[in-house]
Amino acid sequence: MAVSHVFRGEEWLISTAKHLLLYHAFGWQPPSYAHLPLLLNKDGSKLSKRQGDIFIQHYAKSGYLPDTLLDIISNCGSGFLGNQMGRTLPELIEQFELERVSSHSAFIDLSNLPEYNRIHLSKRIDNMESRAELITQLQTLLQEKYKDVTFNKEYIERILMLRKGHLCLLTDFLSPNYSYLWIRPSVHLKDLHSLSSEATEIGSLVVGILEKSHNDMNVETLNKDLKLHLQQLKATKYSVSMKLLRRILSGLEVSLSTSIFL
Repeated sequence: MAVSHVFRGEEWLISTAKHLLLYHAFGWQPPSYAHLPLLLNKDGSKLSKRQGDIFIQHYAKSGYLPDTLLDIISNCGSGFLGNQMGRTLPELIEQFELERVSSHSAFIDLSNLPEYNRIHLSKRIDNMESRAELITQLQTLLQEKYKDVTFNKEYIERILMLRKGHLCLLTDFLSPNYSYLWIRPSVHLKDLHSLSSEATEIGSLVVGILEKSHNDMNVETLNKDLKLHLQQLKATKYSVSMKLLRRILSGLEVSLSTSIFL
């Protein structure tokens, strides 16, 4: 088969002498062997198929990116220029040197996987080409969840850019905490009046600010306008006003900064 090099786990080291003898017995040119340290669980136990959740398909189905899995594995091992989160395949290829591979086993902590994915998801959102793929992917996921709603790609792109760096998985957008981004939340007026007797006035005030806003208004400017007007209310503290607005806009008691989704 013209195999020149064989890289395998160190558990095969004991069998190498037998393999070399077989090559010589058949008159074949043996390959060069390199035995690499094992990848272990953080408790030192060996990774096993019996665990079920070490299969690539499991993580792909859960929404983890290929670059994420490659990055976390390479960071646990050796052969590269130190541990650097966020490296892609071209960067890993450029940095790798066999002389840097240590003889110690590598320990993988999969609890860090969401953070790795957050970094790589942000990189994909920054890149125009991969962002277009994410938009299409998210549009399909949303269409499956909210069957009677049509989702605009430009709007999805705006949401991706706003939440870049905060999301660990693209599928996070399907959680109830983000439902207000895709469907109108249902809030009862009596619930709003339980927060403030000026609920109706606060709603009208915010609508007025938005109607007067211009195209280049940003989050910082909107925050200043909201604070300026809401602090003039007689019976409602500013913090309570913002809580009320969050309830109106998201249906949730806790969510993003109010000005972001206005």
